[in-house]
Amino acid sequence: MGVLLPRSALVRYEGSDWAYVRTGPGRFERRQVASPTPEADGDFVAQGIRPGDQVAVQGVAALFAAEQGASRR
Repeated sequence: MGVLLPRSALVRYEGSDWAYVRTGPGRFERRQVASPTPEADGDFVAQGIRPGDQVAVQGVAALFAAEQGASRR
């Protein structure tokens, strides 16, 4: 079992693929996705994201930049 994510949902960082999952109003958690498998309509992910998780598919680069900026403070 797994989920099919649009490619826009993934960010590559330090050799791994990551996606942002909504954890609350205006809050997102970056989760590592292991070995996404390319499919015609996106990438199939078997671990890290569960069916029903709300995954950011737009603004992912902005979430990543905000997270990196916050970690440097």
